[in-house]
Amino acid sequence: MTRPDWLQACNRQLAQQVVTGINNAAVVTSTGLLACAVLDAEPQPALLDRVIARFTALQQLLHTWRYSARCVVTRRSPQDSIAQARRLELLHQPTAEHIAMSETQRGLLDYHRNTVRHVLALPSAVAACFSDQPRCSSEALLARITERYTDLADTLFLPWEVNALTEPLHNLLRALADLGWLHTDETGWQATDAHQPDWQLLARLV
Repeated sequence: MTRPDWLQACNRQLAQQVVTGINNAAVVTSTGLLACAVLDAEPQPALLDRVIARFTALQQLLHTWRYSARCVVTRRSPQDSIAQARRLELLHQPTAEHIAMSETQRGLLDYHRNTVRHVLALPSAVAACFSDQPRCSSEALLARITERYTDLADTLFLPWEVNALTEPLHNLLRALADLGWLHTDETGWQATDAHQPDWQLLARLV
């Protein structure tokens, strides 16, 4: 028996709602944040101080800007997170100043990064906008993010409708400004030079 079209559409909609609800209650673990901070670090082995700085930047962002009311973000320090990852054999330290990964460890960390990627999808989209131009108006940002948002939302089960991005985007931009990642004036938003490494990290996450 062939299932009717309305039933297939209903199943797709229900599946979308279930997975989006699960994502809204995500727990951003210290391992997930550490994976985001270390996987695409250049050069490799990664410099320990740079990884700690990246971890701290992402953690501060997610505590300042809330992905959802039910999303929980770790408060574990980057130093404790690295020590835990070493105990779990997710990475190793060839020297006191470096962090390294084997191919197997890289695969395990990639899994942990994927568990939090959706939480950082909107910040990553904003970072991508500033990767090729340091200044952007709110209207231009919204237009550029809207262009790719539907694909992101379908892939990562994001909670906002494409026609309702203005408020979450504004809240994110204010949080980035509060953290010193952005300056704002009457012409729009400008990425700060001091946070260029953070912008580059965010832009590569999604």
